[in-house]
Amino acid sequence: ETYAGGPEVGPWQSVSMSSSDVAPPANILAPAYRALRYGGMITGQRNELLDYYVEAVDGRGNIARSDIQHVWVGDSATQSGGDVVQIVPNPAIAGQSLAVTYNPLGRPLAGASQVYVHYGFNNWQTISPDVLMNWDAEQSRWNVNLPISQDASQFDLVFNNGAGTWDNNSGQDWHFNVTGTQSPAFVMDGVRDASAKEVASNGARHLYAALSGDTLYVATEDAGEGNDVFIYLAKTPGQLVAANWAKAGQIAKWDAYLADENDNDYKAWFDATGATQAATGANGGVLEGTINLAQEFGSLPSEIYLAVGVYQTADGGALVASQQVPASIDENGNINALEYFLLQLVAAPGDFNQDGHVDAADFDLWRTTFGTADTRADANADGTVDGADYIIWRKYFGTAAAASYVLVDSRPAVPEPTSFCLLILGAVLVGWQGRRLAVRLPTPAIS
Repeated sequence: ETYAGGPEVGPWQSVSMSSSDVAPPANILAPAYRALRYGGMITGQRNELLDYYVEAVDGRGNIARSDIQHVWVGDSATQSGGDVVQIVPNPAIAGQSLAVTYNPLGRPLAGASQVYVHYGFNNWQTISPDVLMNWDAEQSRWNVNLPISQDASQFDLVFNNGAGTWDNNSGQDWHFNVTGTQSPAFVMDGVRDASAKEVASNGARHLYAALSGDTLYVATEDAGEGNDVFIYLAKTPGQLVAANWAKAGQIAKWDAYLADENDNDYKAWFDATGATQAATGANGGVLEGTINLAQEFGSLPSEIYLAVGVYQTADGGALVASQQVPASIDENGNINALEYFLLQLVAAPGDFNQDGHVDAADFDLWRTTFGTADTRADANADGTVDGADYIIWRKYFGTAAAASYVLVDSRPAVPEPTSFCLLILGAVLVGWQGRRLAVRLPTPAIS
């Protein structure tokens, strides 16, 4: 008997299995004993994840049961995984995770001590960082769970050992269909997205940002005016290090940065571990890009720091202080930790469980905390979970941009030697005499 069921298809149902003989190959010695093959048909299921196990009873009533197995029942005619690559569920579902299994037997990565999956979406329009797979010795397979982008219609992947050996399906890669595709939160076309708002500026140079779920969008005027342009991202700006791309001066250490080269149409993210996209427009457009902050930092941070650096295009090119965003406080050719812009991130109204989505789970939290001392669903912050909070949840239900940002006119208080802080304050007082500062500087510690 086979017992099949699961959370998506209802209670367990038994299916009788019948035996059949399997003829041995020709020209070999006849076996003394030949096991029968048992099989049964499970009907009425399509595009479902099915759980099943096999139960056998011998002539004395002894019962043996297999472990519970899982199989996706669907149409595999349009998929290209074959016996080498399998995904569950298949097709993949946008915005959800899936399990990937890779069989290295007879492949370029057979015997590899480690295997990474290199994957992206929509015919490689978006590429995510490589992920190390797990080895299942019992099944002799590599496997891993991966998130599927909400705007994906196709899942693309290949494999490598991290040392230059690849299995790319003889140049064809592997591609799987994705269902439930949603409209992209941001469009990469070199034109600033309407949802992005100005967060800082310096003269004609601006910094724009927006947030949708875990995805941060940033933009600034593009290159093409004789300089290279960079947008730096840091969870907390670090100590001064040599500027990127062999530029002159130093920069407080970043976690990732978006680059646009003046001499050609090259644009890309560097040092990023989260999924990214990048684009530039014609001269007069913007350099824009997105990065998944949860993948970059392990979870959505409560605040991040951004800075724009514009450099003369040649190696050793100097920082153009008149286009630095936020504006430089000392114009010394460096971007120090005090010259990043602080962007605080908060959950949107109605996202009571702060998972990046305003959905039914938030309604459940509102319902269970209604009128109680638990104020997690208090959307209007009046100290009570009531009908007014439900109205706010209903207004934002289904919102893709389930997080928003608060613009903070501040700079990070980074520990520095007291003398250095005093020098900065002195430079500010001299260089900005008679002008209103748009920042709040930290008070130096007296030791």
